[in-house]
Amino acid sequence: MALHVNDPFTGKNCIAICTSTDGVIWTGPLIVLRPTPGAWDHDGRETPSLHAPTPQLPVWSLMSCGYPTVPEWSWTREGRYSSIGMHFSAGLFGPYTEVGAGPVIGPTHGWTLPYRGQAGKLAGGVQEPTHLVLGGVIVALFATNSYRPEPAIGQATSFLPWLGTSFTVAPQPVLAESGPGWASQPDLWRGANGLFHVVYAIGSPNEEVWHAQSADLLSWPASMRERVVQRAPGYATRAFGACAVELPGTPLTRLWWTGVDDPAGKVPWSVWTALAS
Repeated sequence: MALHVNDPFTGKNCIAICTSTDGVIWTGPLIVLRPTPGAWDHDGRETPSLHAPTPQLPVWSLMSCGYPTVPEWSWTREGRYSSIGMHFSAGLFGPYTEVGAGPVIGPTHGWTLPYRGQAGKLAGGVQEPTHLVLGGVIVALFATNSYRPEPAIGQATSFLPWLGTSFTVAPQPVLAESGPGWASQPDLWRGANGLFHVVYAIGSPNEEVWHAQSADLLSWPASMRERVVQRAPGYATRAFGACAVELPGTPLTRLWWTGVDDPAGKVPWSVWTALAS
């Protein structure tokens, strides 16, 4: 499992990896990727997505979002002006080498463009990537808080021979919630039923975890969405940052999510897990 942790020596978020044989007891975290001083991710790395080697992409691929230190800094909404980078490694624990000299998905056009937020400062961007390697194609989902401006989930694709180095972003979000909720923090996988699945967070400031299914990664019908982790005051006023794995040979899926019983975020966050059928 890849996650971001705060480096106590620098105060900046880094990417770390934990390992487990049963999904309950974990070893780690071991930091494998830190921000690069003076680069586009100078101020932190967050929300990673890790994929094992495949015949078409025989390396570990790690996507994450990075934050620069820029004059137009803002903590509006979920965070700052962010972009998404890609790293490759021959081994799970690195070293990870950045693809190219900058982001592979950025808030550069259309609905992903940043917006003017608090005090007129630039905010938003693209963040929270998740990706699948499907033969000679990488399909990535990501969140942005540049649309409406409530966050929505978009899609980007990368093809051979530029696999992982160049992405094309869909012209509109593929998963967006209406009303007081928003869609963010996706985790994507292909299920044993042949459909694509995603768990994601809805709501602000007190999120819940939802699950959706799709046949084509572009349409996520409302009839195929369901809430899987509900807010519960006194237990978890926020549930977000989920990921899931189907257990081979069983009808079960193990779900992990971040829970915190404090809307203000002033208490430590914890990772929870459950089995679902």
